[in-house]
Amino acid sequence: MSEALQMQKDHKEKKRQLDMKKSVEKSGHLLVLLFLFCFAIVYPLYFRDGYTQITTYKFQYLKIIAFLFGGLLLIVNAFYLLIPSKMSDGAKVSIGSRVAGSLKNLSATDIFILLYGAVLIFSFMLSDFPQEALWGTDGWYMGFVTQMICIGIYYFVSRFYDGKESRIWYLMGISFLIFLWGLLNRFSIYPITMENASVEYISSIGNINWFCGYWSVFFVMGPVIYILTEDMASRIFSGIYSMVALGLAAVEGSDSAFVSLGIVFFLLFLVCFEKRRWLERYLEIIAIMTGTWQVFRLIHYLFPEQLNFWNITISFVLGNATLIVFIMAVLLRVIIDDPEKETLHKAFHIVKWVVVSAVILLLAGYIVLLIMNTKNRGSIGSLFDNGLFIFDSSWGSSRGMTWKDGVLIFNSFPGWRKWIGAGPDCFTMYSYTHPAISYLLENQFGGVRLTNAHNEMITILVNTGIWGLLTFWGIFISSIVRHLRKMKQNPICLIIAVSAISYLFHNIFSFQQIVNTPFVFLMLGLGENILRKESSR
Repeated sequence: MSEALQMQKDHKEKKRQLDMKKSVEKSGHLLVLLFLFCFAIVYPLYFRDGYTQITTYKFQYLKIIAFLFGGLLLIVNAFYLLIPSKMSDGAKVSIGSRVAGSLKNLSATDIFILLYGAVLIFSFMLSDFPQEALWGTDGWYMGFVTQMICIGIYYFVSRFYDGKESRIWYLMGISFLIFLWGLLNRFSIYPITMENASVEYISSIGNINWFCGYWSVFFVMGPVIYILTEDMASRIFSGIYSMVALGLAAVEGSDSAFVSLGIVFFLLFLVCFEKRRWLERYLEIIAIMTGTWQVFRLIHYLFPEQLNFWNITISFVLGNATLIVFIMAVLLRVIIDDPEKETLHKAFHIVKWVVVSAVILLLAGYIVLLIMNTKNRGSIGSLFDNGLFIFDSSWGSSRGMTWKDGVLIFNSFPGWRKWIGAGPDCFTMYSYTHPAISYLLENQFGGVRLTNAHNEMITILVNTGIWGLLTFWGIFISSIVRHLRKMKQNPICLIIAVSAISYLFHNIFSFQQIVNTPFVFLMLGLGENILRKESSR
């Protein structure tokens, strides 16, 4: 009788522990959802005095919500680990055992996240500029605090998000609103009056380069969902979303958008050969994009004063070249529409490898010509006059200069500092306290500070050293590879992978900032949450 009572008591105890765990998990889910509302929905829209110190106000807001929800989620996480539990034989499981069990379930991306966090701690602690390393350079704020916020976003979203994939529509909804706002601004329509407005600032994000960083993370959702979804309503909305997001790329003003567009559409080109209908929709997306650009061309022709930003790239995109692409995409879509033309469809697979080979050869050829002409100017004839084929200070809108400066700063480090860098976001502080480098930069840029190398990888190398760069690469490469492997089982995985790739390629010519880097870590966290749930089924 006593044994039966003991079994009943153990059963009640296990039920109580299970109920406690469920309550803690629900608390975590609720806190993450509240944080996502404040971060993913409110934060991009947040401003106070128009564009006046918009990044400072956004950072202040980000700190508040991150510290508030981060603190509460840490408490929830601690409670979850402290809840007593028993094994099947009745023996209690120690906290150490539960922590060890959690460590065994770490993914490759989790491990690189932890290693990156460790590098950030060492880099911050050993920095000669602790205040700068803590908060980051004024106006940029990509210091230790923001970097740890990014890690926190990844961790808590990957562990405590409730896993409802339908909420991807909320992310699309808010980014669509921001893209539409930016597009209206570019055509001299201002739904909201913003102080200190100029053509260099659009939407609620601010500077066009910062805006493009945000855009690079989220624009991929439209084309990917349009291509993969079988739901008509979803395809209609994603088509409209793509029309605005891809149309904006043409006139937004930042050329780095086309780096993202190029790599994303190349990847989707490879993916779409998996299924006939994906290839058909890929051609439709190409037609939607280039057709929208031609509509903008017509608007500019009829109302030349409306488009308030113009450069050589916009002139090309709104020209005849994309008109030809539009016509070709429409014709090809019509040709492959007949299901009886299987031979023709198979021929497209040959085209796939022809295109891949051509892209590889063109890139390789360009690099060879760039090296040849840079080392021996004029060796490739008339192309000498084209700055695109000379890697000097003016190459790539002066990226040649900033990249060289970044490498020079890194090479000035003593041997041990090359491994951990100057400190998170200490690029500027180190550069302008080093006499020789400061003199060089002041001659190059005058009164304008160089805050980064306009190349994320070189900037990370300076800020957090070789270990920082390797672990950062590890985070993205491991996540991208794992999501691409699962994309057939879950289309959301393709969104995560393409978003991360778009961000990385965009930042070859750009930089980390508080309205793009936290969001890509959000996407990685959402993706990790999906992969964890898939593996537990």
